[in-house]
Amino acid sequence: MKRKGAIFFIARTSGHMLSTALLSTTRRSANPITMSSRLASSKTYHLKGFGESCKTNVLTDTTHKLNTDIPKAMGGQDSAPQPVEHLLAAYIGCTQATAVFVGRNMKPRILIDKIEFDIVGQRDEHGALDDVPITQQSPLPQSPARLSSINGSITVFTKDRSGEMIAMEEGSLELLEKHVEHRCPIANMMILSGCEMKVLWEDGNGTNI
Repeated sequence: MKRKGAIFFIARTSGHMLSTALLSTTRRSANPITMSSRLASSKTYHLKGFGESCKTNVLTDTTHKLNTDIPKAMGGQDSAPQPVEHLLAAYIGCTQATAVFVGRNMKPRILIDKIEFDIVGQRDEHGALDDVPITQQSPLPQSPARLSSINGSITVFTKDRSGEMIAMEEGSLELLEKHVEHRCPIANMMILSGCEMKVLWEDGNGTNI
């Protein structure tokens, strides 16, 4: 289901289908937004960084600091998470925030108490390490360096207005998953890159999809 869902959203967001989908959404809106203003809407992220050896120090425009490094076996000092670990952490964080937003806007509304993540990312190291030494005549590695797949589970726990833990209604978890994978910038980028998403979404209080 996960792969089928990924293909569905790639098809829906490619080429003229995106304009068609946005136009349809605009026509249904109680407060119409012009296509030009919707397409012009852009959120910007600005980071500044300094790198020395294999380590970097990064400052965001929201004044948060991030550090990256790689293991000693790879030439680093293992003083901070690896860049790919930051990417997977971004996927988890973006999924969490997007799920809360989607749940609040679903009919009926889903109130998320917490989400538990168990995520494993995989990539082919040949995409980064092959064909060295590098010269002007060297070919690029044949294997892509990107993540090839993300596996694991996302367990969603929901509650009612009184705070009591409850199971989701039939179909709600599937709807939540589809919209989160499409609306989360990190998940959407990963899917469009060709990364295979094999993540099982589960209802922590009830039946899995």
